[in-house]
Amino acid sequence: MDLLSDYNYIYKTTIGAIGFKYDNYVLSELQILEKAKTRKNKTNNFIKDICKQIEYYLDGNLKEFQVDYIINGTNYQKKVLEAVSNIKYSETLTYSEVANKVKSHPRPVGNACRKNPLHLIIPCHRVIAINCVGGFAGSSFKENEFYIKKKNFLLKKNYKVS
Repeated sequence: MDLLSDYNYIYKTTIGAIGFKYDNYVLSELQILEKAKTRKNKTNNFIKDICKQIEYYLDGNLKEFQVDYIINGTNYQKKVLEAVSNIKYSETLTYSEVANKVKSHPRPVGNACRKNPLHLIIPCHRVIAINCVGGFAGSSFKENEFYIKKKNFLLKKNYKVS
């Protein structure tokens, strides 16, 4: 569980609270939080712009975020997340398909997706299992209904016809 005090900003959205970490106007983390307390946040134009993009995205009016970000993780995680970042809006790939792209196997791809520090920006919700939607943030439905419901919500939004 992420410590809420680690986030520079917590933003309430239609899918719940989203915590941001950034430095020098470069985003390093954007996480959908299961539990978050409302607190007073300092804003700036960088945060306002990200919040606006999130709202547009959740409304189905934005297909790709325009924000500088850095991916922290192992070289393998970065390779997988880079492949996932190329999945277009309204498309999905299976864990096996992503694994083929990075010359790997599905299970380590799922583990790299679990470590995704940038929910929404790097759309791991568009990576699905062969026979179901799969997990989200390393959780199956039985383990964490909250995140699986968020994945289903995001998948439905991504297929909205505008």
